[in-house]
Amino acid sequence: MYLAIICDFDGTIAAADTNREILEAFADPAWLDVENAWLRGEIGSRECIQRQYALVRASRVQVESLLDGIAVDPHFAAFVTFCSRRRIPLAVASDGVDLSLSRILGRVANHQLPVFCNQIQFGQDGTVSISFPNYAPTCTVSSGTCKCAVLQNALPANARKLLIGDGVSDFCVASKVDFVLAKDLLADHCARNGIAYMPYRDFADVREIVERMLTSADAACIRPH
Repeated sequence: MYLAIICDFDGTIAAADTNREILEAFADPAWLDVENAWLRGEIGSRECIQRQYALVRASRVQVESLLDGIAVDPHFAAFVTFCSRRRIPLAVASDGVDLSLSRILGRVANHQLPVFCNQIQFGQDGTVSISFPNYAPTCTVSSGTCKCAVLQNALPANARKLLIGDGVSDFCVASKVDFVLAKDLLADHCARNGIAYMPYRDFADVREIVERMLTSADAACIRPH
């Protein structure tokens, strides 16, 4: 089987939601009102993130210090090496910001990964702004990073696609891949909507599942929920 992987970052590779950690530390509490509007489906994540980060007051050094304290799945680095050796395309797609991903992935990944995320800019007055290089006007959920577009444009067309995720930003793309590895909110979403998925706890589980998939031409050994 020729397999390609699209992987979430926050809560999947990183142990915490990096956007939330930054907002809790440096934003006006009004960011929670914006979050609730997003959770109610009143706005997309692009508008949500833009409005929330407008409430942040922090320097780059302060944010970097915060990010350095966020843990990473201890098995992720070995999984990246495994994918490299098996020539499995692996792309990271996130509604987080580039500083978060580069700072954290730089600690653990020996191989440079294709990363698709939002970009943060710091002003001299402590303000920050966000840009969205991976926004797609056709995105049906108005995400900052359209994971469906990443799936279509960044992974080989002839590969079977596997999603690894955990949260709301993975809901849309979960219905467009061949296989889903899910936990937490994404697992609940798949169960509610009849999307077959395989549960996992960490990247040790992920590697074991992927190895089993590669030894089965039709992945019949995998029993989705």
